[in-house]
Amino acid sequence: MTLSLKARAIGMLARREHARAELRRKLVAHAGPGDDVDAVLDLLEGEGLLSDARYSEQMALRHRGRHGASRLQQKLRGNGVSEAAMQPVVAAARADEPAQALAVLRRKFSAPPGDSNEWARQARYLQNRGFGSDVIRLALRAPFDIPPDVVEDPAA
Repeated sequence: MTLSLKARAIGMLARREHARAELRRKLVAHAGPGDDVDAVLDLLEGEGLLSDARYSEQMALRHRGRHGASRLQQKLRGNGVSEAAMQPVVAAARADEPAQALAVLRRKFSAPPGDSNEWARQARYLQNRGFGSDVIRLALRAPFDIPPDVVEDPAA
């Protein structure tokens, strides 16, 4: 029994949100000679079943507390999400980035950096997680005995 492209796409969307480009890539592998994948995707968008904005929000929730806004933006771009759909989500992630960076840092390291080698090690850890250099400096300079949600961005 072969599934229609629309039924296959709805099945994929029932399991999790997909970006349009990601879903297109998956459906092309199952398309027959007369199937129009883009028409199916347009129909799903028209019915509200497929949304890059909703996908961006779900991706932000998955990355929250583990990665910075730069990593989130890179992941969304890699999955073909448009700048317009990702911009509000990335902006919201950037607003909360200092507290997130400090929380990530405290989960990984039990003490503040004692010397320049440890400072560089902790900074690299945050950088690899997608946090910007200004946020990294702020997190590494924050007193270790205050809660992460109290840290404020000096640029704000």
